[in-house]
This record gives sequence, structure tokens and C-alpha cells, in this order.
Amino acid sequence: MEVFKLRLKIGANEFEAEGCEEYVKSERQIFLKSFAEAQDEKAEPEKDEKIPLARGDKGGKAASNASGASLASADMVKLAGQDKNDKDLIILTALPQDAETQKQDSLLLLLLAHKVMRGVDNVKATDALSGMKQSGIQIDSISQVTDKIPQWVLKTGVRKGSKYRLSTPGVQKASAIAQTLLSHVT
Repeated sequence: MEVFKLRLKIGANEFEAEGCEEYVKSERQIFLKSFAEAQDEKAEPEKDEKIPLARGDKGGKAASNASGASLASADMVKLAGQDKNDKDLIILTALPQDAETQKQDSLLLLLLAHKVMRGVDNVKATDALSGMKQSGIQIDSISQVTDKIPQWVLKTGVRKGSKYRLSTPGVQKASAIAQTLLSHVT
């Protein structure tokens, strides 16, 4: 199977997809549609601002993941908290329970929390590692977790200068994990 990659940037909005040709084309159409909707929404402000999740739409008021659900920052606050002394540190208050994938799911959720609560896509390795440890997940390095889920987490930089961010499918997976946890928390 041939793998197609596509990266688009329109102003501050970015889109990245990787997979079969059909999937990449459909995701591109969704991105372009959500981008157009975001432009329309800028003219008409919305009261309950929701964070964009899956379509690379950084400027829009709301976006949905693959299942059509959207995640507001108020929902994310139920799953994670921001440290009062260190605004770069986010700690998970609810952890995924699947023992086999708990570390990977927790990292995805933590990266999503940074995206939703802080508006940061690229999370420093040191911030991610501290957040994981403070959340109760014992790991030595973030790369030990990301090596198992390269399709969901993208890495830039080297050593302590590394930064991690969710890929488009990673945002969708993290959103699904968050929605599942929210159904147990609320």
C-alpha cells in the first residue's frame, strides 16, 4: 500500500494527514470545509468557545473529532489541572484504566490537555515528562512511550530540546479517550 502525505498551511491554520490516498483526500476536504466555516464564525462570535480538535483549525471556535463530538475546555478541566506555580505543567486528574495502554493513553490525553488548556500544540519534553510523573505515571523518558505510538505523536528536536505534538489521528484518538473518561467522571 502506498502512503500519501499532505501538509497544508493557510495563514495560522495547519493541516497534516498521512495514510491511503482516499483517507488523505477526505481529511483534506474536511479541513477545507472547517476552515471555511471558521472564517464564517469569525464574523459571528460564539459564547461557549470550544477548542479545535482534529482538523488543524487553530482559528475556529468549534471543531469536532471523527465521531462528531466536540470537546470544550471546561470538559478538559474535569480531566486535567494546570499547576498554579508552573503554568507549563499540566497534571492529569483522571487516568485511563486500560493497564496495557495506560501510559500511551495518558500521554495522548496530556498532550490534548496542553492543546486545549494552554493553546500549545508543541509540548516540551521536560513539561510532558513532569506532567506524566506528577500524574502518577512512572516513566524514564517520553520517547519510551512515543516509540509505541508513532502514528499518534510527532516529535521535533533532540534530547531535552524535543517537543511532542499530536498528529491528526492522534488528536482523534486523544479526543476519544477524553470522551470515554468524561463519561466515567461526570
